[in-house]
Amino acid sequence: MRTTVDIPDKVMKQAKIMAIQEGVPLKAIVARALKKEVTQPMDPDRPEKVRIALEEIRNISHGVQWNGPPEMSFWEDDESTSDPLKK
Repeated sequence: MRTTVDIPDKVMKQAKIMAIQEGVPLKAIVARALKKEVTQPMDPDRPEKVRIALEEIRNISHGVQWNGPPEMSFWEDDESTSDPLKK
C-alpha cells in the first residue's frame, strides 16, 4: 500500500543511513519499523490515548470498524486527519 506520512528530518536521515549501511531500500527500513511497532505486545505503561490508538489501528487492520471514543475527538478537528472509515 502506498501512503504519505510526515517524518521528522532527523529520523528520516537516520533511516536513510541505516538503509545504506544495510544495503536495503529505504522502504524496507520503514516497513520493518512500522511492522515492529504495530505487532509488539501492548505496553501497560503507555499513556491511555496512545494505547487506545494502537489498539484501534490493530482492529482496523483486522477488519473491525472503529467509531472512536469521545476522548479521541482530536482526530475530528482536521478533515485531512479524520478517520477515513467515517466518510
